[in-house]
Order: sequence, then C-alpha cells, then structure tokens
Amino acid sequence: MRREPGTVTPYTRPAQAATIFASETADASIVDALHMRLYRAYWEDQENLGDYEVLQRLMLECGLDWDAFAPKLESGHYDALMQQQHDEAMMIGLNGVPSFVIDGKYGVVGAQPIETFVEIIEKVLAERVV
Repeated sequence: MRREPGTVTPYTRPAQAATIFASETADASIVDALHMRLYRAYWEDQENLGDYEVLQRLMLECGLDWDAFAPKLESGHYDALMQQQHDEAMMIGLNGVPSFVIDGKYGVVGAQPIETFVEIIEKVLAERVV
C-alpha cells in the first residue's frame, strides 16, 4: 500500500457500489478480480475511483457490464445498503483502512501482525466448540 503524498483522496462509494453490483451479477472469480483491480488502482496507481471513466475502465477490464451498472449507480440504487454496511462496520469498531471482519463480529483495523489474526481466529474456533 502506498499513496503518494499530496495525492487526492478519491470518493470511493462508486467503487463500493461496483463491488456490490459485481457480487450480485458475477461469479466469485470476477468479484475477486474486481476487488484486486480496485485495490491496485487505488493504492498502487493512485487512480481516482470516484471518476466514473476510471471506474468504467476497471469494471470492463474485469468483465463486468458497465451499461447495466451505470443506471444503478446514478439512481443511488445501492446507497441504503452501503449505509447499512457502514453502520455495521462502525458498530464492530472498523474505522480505518485496511479493515478486516472475521466471523461477522470481530473487526481488525489497520495493518496488523499475523499474530493478531491468529489470536482472533483461535478465539472464533474456540467459540464454535462451545
């Protein structure tokens, strides 16, 4: 992860909407490809994910249908779901990037050592045994 100093922080909600659209319309390999492409575009290439032309190019690279997505983006079709996801993230303490959710209830914020993840996964597994 590297963003150059002075790089404009883009408005990423259109990209978030694109990931929801992908999960509704494509198989897991395409969804994963989109996530990786958006990640690289944002963190490595310093691209503006809020720019619709950039987002369109990235979605098309991953095999997604921009023409089916664009009207949903323009109409705010995913806004309520994105707000719900945001609210849920805040409730479990996610307030930074990167963030990880484990078992739907444990949030890890920031670049953490592997031991942090191992500890939480062991806790989740212990809870399942009970």
